[in-house]
Amino acid sequence: MFIRYLFILSILLISCENNSKSGLEAEIDALNSIEKQAEFLIKIQSLDQEIRNELNENEVKFGAQSQQAKESLKKMSILDEENLEKIECYIKTYGHPSIKLHGREAVFAPYLVYHHHSSLEIRETGFKHLYKAQKKGDLNADNLAFYLNRTYYIVYNGKRINWEGPYTVEEELDTLYKSLNLMPIIEEINESMNEGNKMNSLGLLGGTSWHSTIDYYKAINQQVNDFHGDNTNSPLLIYTLNQSKIHKHQVDNEWDKIAEMFIEGAGKLEAAGAEKLMFCANTPHKIFNKVQEKIKTPIIHIADATANEIKKKGINKVLFLGTKYTMTEPFVMERIAANNIEVLAPEKLEVVEELHRIIIEELTYSNILDESKAYVLEVIEAYRKKGVEGVILGCTEFPLMIFPEDLEIPIFNTTEIHANAGVEFILENIRNHE
Repeated sequence: MFIRYLFILSILLISCENNSKSGLEAEIDALNSIEKQAEFLIKIQSLDQEIRNELNENEVKFGAQSQQAKESLKKMSILDEENLEKIECYIKTYGHPSIKLHGREAVFAPYLVYHHHSSLEIRETGFKHLYKAQKKGDLNADNLAFYLNRTYYIVYNGKRINWEGPYTVEEELDTLYKSLNLMPIIEEINESMNEGNKMNSLGLLGGTSWHSTIDYYKAINQQVNDFHGDNTNSPLLIYTLNQSKIHKHQVDNEWDKIAEMFIEGAGKLEAAGAEKLMFCANTPHKIFNKVQEKIKTPIIHIADATANEIKKKGINKVLFLGTKYTMTEPFVMERIAANNIEVLAPEKLEVVEELHRIIIEELTYSNILDESKAYVLEVIEAYRKKGVEGVILGCTEFPLMIFPEDLEIPIFNTTEIHANAGVEFILENIRNHE
């Protein structure tokens, strides 16, 4: 049974990754919002029910052996295989849907797809997903019991469990688990879920400025809330540096002293149990290597996260805007460029100085001036005409002023991208156990 199961599952997974099925994979990858995911799942559920209603109507109207019923049965068989492939690929990418996020109708789609298959191997695969969904509250116990009763009916050639007197759904499930020899699978799943429920702890080196630290804190927690479908908070550790001292050291070109401040803060976060760290701004990445050399805990680099997002868009040439340090020095741009991405920055010193002034004297204080916004947009437009396909907003402040609707090319907000990378690490353990 398990050899056949592994064979079927390998076929499904290969088909999901095979170039000939890249259309489906691309379709699922494009489900980049909860709304799109729910719509995709609801459509599967709707098609599943429509074909079964059609078959039932044709059987009643023309008879079970009629040509019309046979045609509907054939269509249903094809659709069931298509839906199974879609659900397998969806779960592989996003995990089982959440009732709190996707809604009851969408969450029911995997249940229906697996329930309507008579293959014991596929039903066993379905059980693993549905059992975890039931444990998380995304599927009620009655549905799981109904699913297993049909499995029992298939395994024991049409026999059903005979009950004497009233019984609870918990008693029903316990009997079915034992009768179908599912306890070893359940024990393995429970152990995996207990391990997989652990979120990784992330340390934030903030205060550069404290406004950007708030943006990171808010973005990370909001995404973790959305993932869990409730107010689950992230295991974040924060060490706030003194921006006034850092700014003075920047003006005096004393980057070794800035590195010492970051090494001290990183060491405290490391001692407190942070499993990875992040600098909550672009400019401090100038001393990234010096800090990383002195501590054991890995630091998530903002340039690596940004390069990954640019590559996802298939873009090869971008404009970088940030402070004068990030625009004139290689510590961020070269790391992005190492990914076969051409990265341009303003060449004229007066443009660099004006962009830096707008950040330091205006945006840092949340002062948004129309003339300054117009200036930044003019700079971007000039480089768009030179062939750049996207613009990297390489500081926390520019996204306060420049929005996607302002431009004809994509924006890469490094703060948002970096925060997303932090979320990926926090949830890594859970997603690997989906």
